[in-house]
Amino acid sequence: MMKKQTLDTMFSSGNDEWETPKHIYDFFINRGYEDINPINCKWDALEIKWFDKTFCNPPYSRKLMPLFINKAIEQSKLGKDIILLIPSRTDTKYFHALLNEGVEIIFLDKRLRFSNKAPAPFPSLIIHLNANTKNSILNFQDL
Repeated sequence: MMKKQTLDTMFSSGNDEWETPKHIYDFFINRGYEDINPINCKWDALEIKWFDKTFCNPPYSRKLMPLFINKAIEQSKLGKDIILLIPSRTDTKYFHALLNEGVEIIFLDKRLRFSNKAPAPFPSLIIHLNANTKNSILNFQDL
């Protein structure tokens, strides 16, 4: 049986600082995506227009995640090409909001090791969202 502390960590969304693993960050940056860096930036990423090709590892808290998902959806409708690195929480309202828009879901074959932490206590996935995407599933190895 799992300890309560382990379960609390696995389902916690209170920490917003999950630094993107270098191999994932480099993969998208090398393909022309620009990072809006919502954690340590000099602007409010929710108040600005995003780049034409935006990579976003949004804050993971229950308060901020839906705001970033809504911003990503809004920006995709304006023709922006958005990549999101998010927890694989397929039972959330924000995940279903993404599905309603049409997304490519890129599943990762193992839990991530975030650059500033031990292995993630939750699975992650990558969402590709733009005005032309339709719901489809890929594996990161396929990219």
